[in-house]
Amino acid sequence: MDTGIIASRYAGALFRYAAEQGATDTVFDEAARLQAAFSAVPGLRDVMDDGVMVGAEAKAALVRTALGGEISPTMERFLRLLDQQGRMDCLRLIFKDYAQLYYREKGIIPARLVTAREASPALLASLKALVKRRTGMEAEIHAEVDPSLIGGLIFDLGDEMLDASVASQLEKIRRSLIEKNKRIV
Repeated sequence: MDTGIIASRYAGALFRYAAEQGATDTVFDEAARLQAAFSAVPGLRDVMDDGVMVGAEAKAALVRTALGGEISPTMERFLRLLDQQGRMDCLRLIFKDYAQLYYREKGIIPARLVTAREASPALLASLKALVKRRTGMEAEIHAEVDPSLIGGLIFDLGDEMLDASVASQLEKIRRSLIEKNKRIV
């Protein structure tokens, strides 16, 4: 069976269970922190995926440590289920799908803004207003700084991306000049 289908089914089950427990926000926060821990410590993912050498108690202790010593009963029960079913290797995909369900339920659309310098509060506010008008959803903008853009911005809103950076404009000009020179020669 496809891991994407497996992950979406487990994410849906986790979301429904968390909703029954009134813990959707808590589980979302824990999932985000665990995703960050997996990115920061690549070996953690390998240990969590191990179905033979590392037992459920050790994995629960690792998760507790990654979450700063606390884990909700909902998350702990879910992680035990995954371990019993041998599906810990799908954990990151499950959390990704869970986040999508969470955002949809809350009427939030995640977005990414990349600028050459730190984005001003006015720019963030105008982008949020634009997203609200176009989608009817609140934007949760994750702002990043990338000096290689030189100027302008890149705004990624799921399926749509606006690249208005100076670096991309210069690259287009460069490609155009190369293409014109090929025709001349």
